[in-house]
Amino acid sequence: MTHSSRGYRTLPPTAARIDRWTIAVEDGPSYDNMTIATDWTYYQSIQASVEVLLDAAGLASAVGLPDDAEFGVSLAWRTSRVGLRGSSAIVPVDGAEVGASVLIPVGAVGGSLTLEAKVVLVTPGTGHRDELAPTEMGSVLWSTEWHVMLEGIAARLPIIPVSAGQHPFIDLHNARWLVKVDMADLEAPIDAAVRIFVNESNENVQRMMAEPGGETANAMTSSLLIDIQRELMRLALAEDSVYEHDHDYPDGSLGDALSASLGLFRKDFELLQNIAHYDAASFDVELQGRLGEERVNG
Repeated sequence: MTHSSRGYRTLPPTAARIDRWTIAVEDGPSYDNMTIATDWTYYQSIQASVEVLLDAAGLASAVGLPDDAEFGVSLAWRTSRVGLRGSSAIVPVDGAEVGASVLIPVGAVGGSLTLEAKVVLVTPGTGHRDELAPTEMGSVLWSTEWHVMLEGIAARLPIIPVSAGQHPFIDLHNARWLVKVDMADLEAPIDAAVRIFVNESNENVQRMMAEPGGETANAMTSSLLIDIQRELMRLALAEDSVYEHDHDYPDGSLGDALSASLGLFRKDFELLQNIAHYDAASFDVELQGRLGEERVNG
């Protein structure tokens, strides 16, 4: 919770409190006060909501404004990996409980999701106000955050450990994994079309499997995510690709996953093809910028 001077009077920390944060995964379950989104993938949108309890009648006097001042609640979101952010519309405070909700689109988040509930000024009213009273619409008077760790695609796809010296890692002890995608049927479920083979002889892979949730495992997962997305995009953008960017693929299918991966760039399909074919280095840099930095070089 934050309560600091911003050049005007703000509400004390006790002026509002959160009743609940709610995360609803597209076509999936809804949870209150969730901290780890185990049922989410990069190919699902997220509906985030918050219920704020406050003393509506006491807000104006608490910040030195007249009784006809108006206030609102908004819900903002930001993400650690993709670098995007957004906010809900401002919901007027007209009672002791105010709810705000925001839809976070497919491909807009990764890593961890931070939600921030805010009480803001809508209008300062027409009567007498203190010298340090807020006057600008949107001035933040109170805020608090909630953090949700997102599982992501890597943990949702089949991971197949391969013993040392076995195909496809024969004499390749430093290789970490191989991502194989079967493009024969783009309407097949993605978890039936994608396989991730991991090399058990690689030291970092060993630590990742032995200590899930540890620093190495988290870094390796981030690196694996980038490799999966890179392979999906490579196949979608290939000159002989069977992927059709204007086709409506079924939810959860390989084609749907390819569309969501390409949607991370928010660029025209033909432009993406040109960048991938003629400026692969820039393409890879932008991909890493969208999904996060690779922190482990196995």
